[in-house]
Parts: sequence; structure tokens; C-alpha cells
Amino acid sequence: MSRRIVNRESFNPPSLPNPDAASASASRWPESVILANRAYIADCRNATTATAQSRDDHTVQISFCFAEAPTISYFCAHCYNPKSSTKVEFYTEPGIVAAEGALVVLRVHFSPFLSEFFIYRAGPGSPSLERVQDPTVGYNSPVFYLSLLGIVSCGDDDDGRNCLLVGFRNRLAHYEVYVYSSTTKNWSTRRLDLLPGVRAIRPQKVINLGRGLLGWVDLWHGILIFNAHDEQPKIQYTPLPEPMPLNKESFRPSNRSESCPMLFRDVICSHDGEIKFVELEQRQRKIQPIHQKPEDVRRDSKEDVCDRDVLDDSYLMSCTHMDSLPKEEAPSFVGDGWRAATWSRIISSNYWHKGYMIDSDDIRSADEVLASTQRDKGLEMLRFRDLFSVFPTLNLNGAGDLLYLKSTVKFKDLDGWVSSIDIGKKTIEVLKPYSNGRYIPFVQMFRSCVLCHHLTVLPGPENIVRFIETSCNENQPKTIAAIVALDLVHQVISCESSTSYELVSCSSWLAFCES
Repeated sequence: MSRRIVNRESFNPPSLPNPDAASASASRWPESVILANRAYIADCRNATTATAQSRDDHTVQISFCFAEAPTISYFCAHCYNPKSSTKVEFYTEPGIVAAEGALVVLRVHFSPFLSEFFIYRAGPGSPSLERVQDPTVGYNSPVFYLSLLGIVSCGDDDDGRNCLLVGFRNRLAHYEVYVYSSTTKNWSTRRLDLLPGVRAIRPQKVINLGRGLLGWVDLWHGILIFNAHDEQPKIQYTPLPEPMPLNKESFRPSNRSESCPMLFRDVICSHDGEIKFVELEQRQRKIQPIHQKPEDVRRDSKEDVCDRDVLDDSYLMSCTHMDSLPKEEAPSFVGDGWRAATWSRIISSNYWHKGYMIDSDDIRSADEVLASTQRDKGLEMLRFRDLFSVFPTLNLNGAGDLLYLKSTVKFKDLDGWVSSIDIGKKTIEVLKPYSNGRYIPFVQMFRSCVLCHHLTVLPGPENIVRFIETSCNENQPKTIAAIVALDLVHQVISCESSTSYELVSCSSWLAFCES
């Protein structure tokens, strides 16, 4: 078996706030969350748990743990091995490749040469998990190389029972589109020609624009739009706004390999079909190294030996040679505030309309909110403008104008804060500390997600049914029924077996047994 590539911290999922204590409406899931892109490897079971069989008959279990943003929600993955096979573990953490409405598509690696996609459905009814069929395996499969997928519903249903998964690859001379139908369980391939006068895109994100339209977003340049239902789709290209002045350096072709446009740009499509764009411009100031002054550099290191006619030994012995020259420390940089701009447009228009302009210095009470998170840690008091803020993420549920940011004292710090900012009111709603040992600074760690809004089971301990098997006379089977009435959900659970079961009940549940 190949050596696993799993971060040690991925085996220890964090504890989340108790929703019962956090909200009076604990019987409701959040409208939207920010969800970690990588799974924790843990046997976590709750009302969201769903399972499916892999190609080799291993049971994959997925469970979600939701919390109010800007606390980062996450999901856990676990693998059960059939008795007839050798032990198989995840090669690396399963990751999210698509999320739309009630659906999330996960990619699971069992080895460097084998990965499979699974569709998680929030409802209707209990959550479910379905393996995406693939006729070929590993490197021989074109879908093996897909890191992004779009999701398109078939028909008017919003639960995703019938959907298309759409993959996209840049083949230099043309594009290839791979379409999977959850109805037929088959993949098909379509070819798209490059648009004249438009550079080939390399998308970092895909957005659903409604009515079968998908937008493949190259945050450096623009959005490529086509209808996934069409056998020969027509392409539409929408350029993104010009970068803000301090971000233009990152847009130079020589710098793009060292930068990620998601650090300062995001695009979403709202439920009413409006495309929303945000760009963040982070200011920074240079800090001279504490142990170095400009005059520390030896004067003789700048002398030209050719200016001397004679080089006597005593001079040469006293010279500073190249291998002993003092190294000039690189200056460090700290955050110096930021500003952000939003733009919007409808699909059929040919222009962007400017929305909000906000500067970090305009956010009321930001320093007080930040200070309240530091007192327990004994850190020096910081100002909000002193932080590096990156990965602007627009809220998907359309309630207000919320922007989520990841902020750290130094850019490469693993620990920091996630803030929820109302860019219309210029207020900071919440700022939550986080520990991030699982992601490098250039990788987006979370996404905005509305999956929890589509769950029909309820949060909290009230929705967990657990039966304890006890001894019983085989000639006297028992049927246990639990009638659960919680707000909008009524579940009837019956079990009939040669053994009896005891219902572990929660408050507000009515349980009864019949012999």
C-alpha cells in the first residue's frame, strides 16, 4: 500500500458550539455556513450521516458538523472494510469538488492511482450518499484529472435527485466537457472550441447560473458560460473587472505561479441570477529587521578592488571575503489595512455595476471585537488593520451583504481569525479564532455553502435515535415504535427482530413498546 498523505490534525476534528445553547431556534439548521473543503478522518455519526459502497465494496461514511458562521463547519469521513478484502484506508483527506443547493460532491482517494466521486444529498428524507459510476479506473479515466465539478439539476426539483455533474478541462487547442447523468449513470464527452480573441481560461471555481447554465471562473481573467443541457453548447465569455492597483503586480504572468487569485477575489451567483464579484486589496507596510540597521553592511564590501594599484597581504587578510559577508536580513511586512469593492451584473448585460466600497478603517468596533478574542490568549493587543486579511468569500444565502475573511498576524501564520463583515453597514458581525494546521497559506480552506438549509432532519441530540440490543427470548420478538414530533418533522421508526431493543429517548420524545 502507498504511504498515506494525511495531516495529523485531520484525525482530530474540533468541537463545535452546542446549537442548543447558541440559539433559541435550535430546531433549525443555519441558513448557510462556511464549510471546510477537506474532511476530517473520524468515525463521527449524527443526523447528517450517510453511507455508500465504493467500487471495491468498502463502506464510505460521511457526516457533517454545522455551526453558525463564521465558525468553520466541517465534515468527517470514515471507511469500513469488508471482511473479504484487505484493509483499505483513505490515501489522503476526501475533499469537496462541488457544492450546490442540497448536493455536495466529494472526491475520495483510496490510493495515488484510484479516486472516486460520491454525491451527498441532504434530502428529501434522510441524507444519502451515492457513488458516481466510472467505466474506467485511475489514470485511464479522463475524470480522474478533474478537480472541479459543476452541478446542474434536471427538471424543476430542488432536491437534486436527478442531476448532471459537469467537468471541464483545458486541452490547449480546445476545451473538453465531461457530463455525468445521475439518471443514466453514464458519462459523455463534448468538445468546445476556443472563442476567437479570448485567451484560454484555467478555472479555479464554477458557479451555477440557473436554467442549466454553468460559469467556469478564471479569477485572473473572466467567466466562460455554457448550458450543460445542450449537446453542442454555445459559449459566452464575461470578463472580470480590472484588478485594483495593489493587486496588479500579482497579475503579471511571471508572478501567477507564486500567487492564487482566490486570495483576493471571489465570484458567486445569487438566487435571483445576479453575478456578484468582490476584490480585496491588502495594504502592507515594511518593518526593518530589529537586529539590523542600514549601516550594518560593511563599507569595504562595496569597494572595487580595481581601484587599488597594490594589494598587500595585510590588506587582503583584513578584507571581508564573500563567504563571510554579513547577510542582509529581508524586511518583514505587516498588515496595514485593506479595502474591498463589490461589482454585480446580470448574465445578459455587457457591463459591471459598482456596489459597495469599504475600507477596514471604516468598520466600527472592529478593534474592540478583536480585543475580546485576545484576552483569553494573553496576546499583545492588535488592531484589526494590523492583520493580513485574505480569501474574501461572499455569502451565498442572499441574506444581507456578508463577506467572510481569513485574517492572521503574519501571512504564513497557521492560527488566526475568520470574520463576518456586513459590507453594506460597515460593521463586523462576528470574529472567531481558528487553528489551521491542515492548509498551507495559499490554499482556500473553506467555502460558502447552503447544504444545511436543505436538510429535513433536525439538529441537536433530539434527532439521534439509538437502540441498545439486549437479550430476549427468540420466541417473543418485539416491535418498537418511536413517534417523534418535533416542529415540522414526524418520524416513525419501527424495528422487528428476534431480539428486543431499548429506545434511548431524548426530551420531548414519546416512546412505546409493543410485545
